[in-house]
Amino acid sequence: MLITHPTHGNTVNGTVTVTGTAYHFKGSVQKVYVQIDDSDWELANGTTSWSYACDTTEVAGGGHLVRAASFDGHLYSDCHTVAVNVNNHGNHPPDTPTIPLWSHLWGSWGTYLYSTTTSDPENDNVTYGWDWKGDGVVDEGTGYYPSGVMVSTPHSWDTAGTYFVRVTSQDSHRVQSSLSPPLVVNISGVDNPPNISITKPDAAVYFNDANILPFYTPIVFGGINIEVDVVDEESEINRVEFYIDGDLKYVCWYFGTEESYSWIWNEQAFGRYTMKAVAYDNTIDSANDEIMV
Repeated sequence: MLITHPTHGNTVNGTVTVTGTAYHFKGSVQKVYVQIDDSDWELANGTTSWSYACDTTEVAGGGHLVRAASFDGHLYSDCHTVAVNVNNHGNHPPDTPTIPLWSHLWGSWGTYLYSTTTSDPENDNVTYGWDWKGDGVVDEGTGYYPSGVMVSTPHSWDTAGTYFVRVTSQDSHRVQSSLSPPLVVNISGVDNPPNISITKPDAAVYFNDANILPFYTPIVFGGINIEVDVVDEESEINRVEFYIDGDLKYVCWYFGTEESYSWIWNEQAFGRYTMKAVAYDNTIDSANDEIMV
């Protein structure tokens, strides 16, 4: 079973003659039926070559599904379905959007901005639908924008691979354009959290920040310079936060050169405390390390 006219994505109006072909490998085609959306199935004219006249003024403008199936006297075939856009108001679909452009979204490793634009012949506002997988199915839509305005949408990938990004547009009358040519996107990897380690204090006794003798657990007298080593080779470090017993005490921001971060804790205190450092990279992935002193 095959619908030969209209084809998938066509814009139609007035009376449309749906045509197609049907074939039976072992028997003969007795009847062909056509359905518009979820309406009743209607008998078409012909069998192996068939047609059905459809008045599109009887349905609302916008997207509709046309289905066809054949019958051999005992069983029905699988359906063939095409999606069409009905436009009976002299309105024209937006132009095909431009091939997407991409740029890195600063401060967020692995997330990119994908940009496109289109123009509508009637200057209607338009919405965009992004096909991130390149399979012809819209995965994410936008709000409405003025005709001719460049629109950008962020997107990130969880799995390495090659992707074909396409985009379509639709005007305020729900008349849809064709899909844009694909942008080929190669994603080589995904981001991992930082590696973090509190290197000072370690298992020793400290007096005014000086390591005076080894011990099985950190013991601190006076102020101590807490030192942390952090590495993230993929998206770099955004900041390191220092906590004492769950209370945020200090934030150390990354300025382009640091691999070691530190903070001097010189509060008067007595007892056991939990020191914790939390590192964030530019994708806001985080990792932490903590010790008892």
